[in-house]
Amino acid sequence: MNDNESSQGRCEVELFGVARLRAKTGQVSFAVHGSTTLARVFAQLAERLPALVGPVLDPQGGRLARGNACNINGREFVKDPNFVIRAGDHVLLVSSDAGG
Repeated sequence: MNDNESSQGRCEVELFGVARLRAKTGQVSFAVHGSTTLARVFAQLAERLPALVGPVLDPQGGRLARGNACNINGREFVKDPNFVIRAGDHVLLVSSDAGG
């Protein structure tokens, strides 16, 4: 395996609440070559699932719409669109009010 192959992998995006209802799926997978940003993951998600633009993804791109939150690997909530996402990461998108 060369260095290029070892740096390739997948990022899983899990959708909950409004995101899941709009997308009609609970999970989407993206190729990640080394690392990328959360903004790029959101842009790819908007391309693949345009029904999310507006209610879940900001129409201006690279951010979540108001009323949504992002958790990385079930450990931390992140708002920074420049947050680094690596192969193997799980990005969870939830409605902010999902916790009641």
